[in-house]
Amino acid sequence: MHVQTVEYKRVDGCSICADVYGSSIPSSPAVVYIHGGGLIWGSRKRVVPEQISAFVGQGYTVISIDHRLAPQTKLPSIVEDVCDALSWVLDDCPRLFGIDPYRVAVFGRSAGAYLALLSGTLVRKPKAVVSYFGFGDLLTEWGNKPSGYHLSMPEVSKKRAYECIGSNVISGSGEERLPFYIYCRQQGIWMREVVGLNRDDRVLKEYSPMHNVRSDYPPTLLMHGEEDKDVDCTESVKMANALTHAGVKNELITLPGLGHSFDRQMGDARVRESLESMLAFLRDNL
Repeated sequence: MHVQTVEYKRVDGCSICADVYGSSIPSSPAVVYIHGGGLIWGSRKRVVPEQISAFVGQGYTVISIDHRLAPQTKLPSIVEDVCDALSWVLDDCPRLFGIDPYRVAVFGRSAGAYLALLSGTLVRKPKAVVSYFGFGDLLTEWGNKPSGYHLSMPEVSKKRAYECIGSNVISGSGEERLPFYIYCRQQGIWMREVVGLNRDDRVLKEYSPMHNVRSDYPPTLLMHGEEDKDVDCTESVKMANALTHAGVKNELITLPGLGHSFDRQMGDARVRESLESMLAFLRDNL
């Protein structure tokens, strides 16, 4: 499949790029794809190939973006990168790739889903939001206490955790930074080390999509495995409730027996059906 890499931003000596999977249809709708990785690791290359193929096959242009990664870059600057990416998509991509700026959805997985949900609170919003096993509330304790699930994994030492992340500001990585994420979850310091915000509830609330839903929030699809041990399924349930309370069109699909990153299990009929549900949602709302 043809893919074109474009730099959309340069900051702190760091080049931030997007991969564009083009559609041959003029004025095509677009899907901005945001990778997961706890805001610490992952890249625009870490996509689910079947999803990309399905989007392009349905006539969408897919724009998979990078952003700077924590802990060198903290949440406000990460969010700034996503805002700049969305502005680039809306302002420049119609000319560069022929997309329709009035038919843009943001799709994210895990921490990328959190950023996708946050995009719905921006002044320049996407037309629709899709969240796969994401979260919308930073005021809960999960980011500030040890995770039993991650404590069941082999212990990551502080030395190894900090060695694997280096000191440079980067955007996009492979799994070499994963031990730092596990370390943060084992120690209960994800909020402190990664988000970079203290327990000032006013500030955390500002960066919590669930607490900033207004009636003009875009239609939203939330998908979550009920056996998710990394991001609990209740996070999507709470977000759906907030959307419903604000009168925002939304759909919540929970998948019994499936866990985090369930969408990579394309051999499972339920996962294939969930992909079809997402495509139907996008057809209805773009």
